[in-house]
Amino acid sequence: MFYFSCYDGERLSTSARCNGFPDCALGEDESNCEVGGGGGGGEEEEVYATVVTEEQVFISNIFAAYAIYASIE
Repeated sequence: MFYFSCYDGERLSTSARCNGFPDCALGEDESNCEVGGGGGGGEEEEVYATVVTEEQVFISNIFAAYAIYASIE
């Protein structure tokens, strides 16, 4: 079985990728999807895991927190 890895290390089944609903905290499972294409159902395809360091996760969490903060100001 193949998985998609979110930036924070969470692993999703490939059916969650490009299904129209963001399942990763930062929504990266919905980025770089074909228009009109969707995950879930259909053929199982190999999705390579995104390997990130703890530093990259920390930085992405800072950006996510800032985006939330900026949106409520």
